[in-house]
Amino acid sequence: MDRCVAHRSALLDLIGATRFATSITQLLRWGAIAIAPKGPFLPTHLEDISAMAGVSVPAVSQWRTKRGSDFPAPLPGYETLAFNKGEVEAWLKRKNKSFKPLNLEATLWAAADKMRGHMDAAEYKHVVLGLVFLKYISDAFEARHRELLELKGSEGADPEDPDEYRAEHVFWVPPDARWEKLQGAAKQPEIGALIDAAMEAIERENSSLKGVLPKDYVVNDAGIPV
Repeated sequence: MDRCVAHRSALLDLIGATRFATSITQLLRWGAIAIAPKGPFLPTHLEDISAMAGVSVPAVSQWRTKRGSDFPAPLPGYETLAFNKGEVEAWLKRKNKSFKPLNLEATLWAAADKMRGHMDAAEYKHVVLGLVFLKYISDAFEARHRELLELKGSEGADPEDPDEYRAEHVFWVPPDARWEKLQGAAKQPEIGALIDAAMEAIERENSSLKGVLPKDYVVNDAGIPV
């Protein structure tokens, strides 16, 4: 797989995976997964283990701190407690504890690995976090858009009036920059150019974001932004 194809493939995976996010906390967690150092395992945190096993975070902490516990040791090099996902799943199986695999995080990890192999880490982390931020402002926009649609008949609200969003401190997202459109075009060869254009359009419509958003999603065959 050449670098340009790998880059587009990773963008497709990331765009597809982030549609499941339900909060900015999740988006930031997934962004952290995607920009973590490359390694032979997927790191998982206490909150993830809690979700996997269907128990509280304090319960997970008790598993690992209990006297004589053989819970997997934390991984080195992380600011917060992180564990080898495979080791945690093996431990849960040995203890006959039911759990559900975090397949979404594995998808993000694999997508990030595609970029890690074809792009300098200092560059690709901006690619990932740029998408995370785009998804975040898109979610806020869509929530406000739904509210305005409901008010359109009774109060004459206009879902396509930028001022309706700015009044609620929500970034206005132009039609061509909306997540639903990008997601629909994720398999197209020009997806990088579409994301760059979306970032530029959002900056034009929101002065506080001028010059802030990354616009290097188009790469050549060498994997270099163009």
